[in-house]
Amino acid sequence: MKSFIIVLIAAFIVVILSGCSFVKSVEFKSINSFKVGENLGSKGVVIATNLTLYNPNGFKFKINSADIDVTTEGINIGKLQIPEEVIINSKEEFSGDFIIEISFTQLLFAGKKVISKFKAGNIEIQLSGSIDADFLWMNKKFDVDHYEKISLN
Repeated sequence: MKSFIIVLIAAFIVVILSGCSFVKSVEFKSINSFKVGENLGSKGVVIATNLTLYNPNGFKFKINSADIDVTTEGINIGKLQIPEEVIINSKEEFSGDFIIEISFTQLLFAGKKVISKFKAGNIEIQLSGSIDADFLWMNKKFDVDHYEKISLN
């Protein structure tokens, strides 16, 4: 009886650990808006953006943090920040507001190429990095790689 319980516990642990590999990543569906927000004075500017995310799993996720680079026209312009924890219910979409702080140094580096695209109203955005999420009683880091052409008009 004692050995049966040990085998059962070992099997349970193996199933739980292997189950993490079957968890699907939260998907970035769309960038709904991309607007210049507040001026940070001599530090730079804030871009306010609204993103739609989708959870393809049968359980809810809580996104705690993100390390996502925002690139346009091949130039890194900043990091996407999650202002507060985000909870995405099972098999549902979530639309929320996020921010990107862009320093004046990054703006100067981006220069004429990016600014002309902003003025034209069409820009290519690449989001790449990772998000850290909790689900059930586990924590997992998911890779992010999302590309989208957006209209600023």
